[in-house]
Amino acid sequence: MHRRPLQAPASGGRMPARVIASTAVSKVLPRTNNAAPASRINACANSTGTVKKNDVSNSVNNQQIEEMSNQVMDMRINLEGLEKERDFYFSKLRDIEILCQEADDAEAHPIIQKILDILYATEDGFAPPDDAPPEDEEY
Repeated sequence: MHRRPLQAPASGGRMPARVIASTAVSKVLPRTNNAAPASRINACANSTGTVKKNDVSNSVNNQQIEEMSNQVMDMRINLEGLEKERDFYFSKLRDIEILCQEADDAEAHPIIQKILDILYATEDGFAPPDDAPPEDEEY
């Protein structure tokens, strides 16, 4: 690879400071002898120890990943079961609500009004449904 040296501006002035600063720093130290650096030899001797440490840490990481994957799978299965149970009971409550609304229209029985009051009771942050007609939804 052939590199062209930085050229001074044609006006003969100095090069901008940022260009000079970036070219002044050398990343490679000049070699004074032809012998291999000692650090390179030591690195080769210790490389098997480093590989063993990496294998152990990879094994530990893989084991943790496996355990967490199993936990995620268990949580998904648990969530699916809870969603099915929620849908089941919601469907039952919806059927009771429809029966109470139909009976409430036909006759004014106090127990029906109490059931509707329980169904429409709210907790903090929830509001009862509007008196709008129910949407045609399947549950």
